[in-house]
Amino acid sequence: MFTIQRFGPASSAAVTPQLVVELSDDNPGIVRAAASTLEKVTSVRAATKCICVAAAKNPSEDTMQALSSALRYMTRDAVVEELEEQMSSMKSQRQQETARTLLAEMGGTAALRKLSARSSSADRYATLAAQAGEE
Repeated sequence: MFTIQRFGPASSAAVTPQLVVELSDDNPGIVRAAASTLEKVTSVRAATKCICVAAAKNPSEDTMQALSSALRYMTRDAVVEELEEQMSSMKSQRQQETARTLLAEMGGTAALRKLSARSSSADRYATLAAQAGEE
């Protein structure tokens, strides 16, 4: 891949920003290679978090679609788990919403199950909170 050849045996920190830029390329081959390389030089968890941060900085529809497409080229189940983790653990509401949006954009049954379960949990919590307030 061009990025790795250009940087040579550089650390993952050196190539990660360029790989994230390439995830929004119009050429699906470049996106696939960048996603695969990002996953390999960091980890699924680190790559997913990096993509979420990039999406939160520029939450346009085009960016969300491009980055969710890039996530599909990575290990799907691990990406879905990491996005679910980020939906509940990120301090910023914006980053949580970004993780949810990316998960929804990724699609697939695993992603939809996670979103459905999260929605059900939120509904149950709201119901319990309302009942506790009435007592």
